[in-house]
Amino acid sequence: MKILITTTDKRHRAALARYAQLIRKALLLLAHRHRFVSRLPKTLLLRPLKQKQDGIGSGNHAIAGYSGATGQYYISLNMDVIKIFGRRTLLDTLAHETAHIAEALKTGQWSHGKYFRELHHEALLCLNGRRGLRKSDT
Repeated sequence: MKILITTTDKRHRAALARYAQLIRKALLLLAHRHRFVSRLPKTLLLRPLKQKQDGIGSGNHAIAGYSGATGQYYISLNMDVIKIFGRRTLLDTLAHETAHIAEALKTGQWSHGKYFRELHHEALLCLNGRRGLRKSDT
């Protein structure tokens, strides 16, 4: 699985590249542990969240979704909000959006239910370095 960064803004490209590595690590771990490796997309788009006129964004830290028009999963991050986060909030946001993608791949649902919370918890442990990938997971 490849994470494709879709921005021409050089300010955001380096940060998104770092976040892409973390998202890929967590999503691979979840895919192996929850047995949906065969459903992983070939590419996942990672992009900045489009800003509103006031420059604050949509009020969201991030959004995960699926575009029926392109057939691709994506994660959009509000870069103005993300850059002021502490590490803890940043990792929680990345784990949260990764869990949404994982739940959608496994069950076809987008929720904040029990299974989502389990996926989010595992992704957060992975991103905090408490539960890394085994060699067999790569």
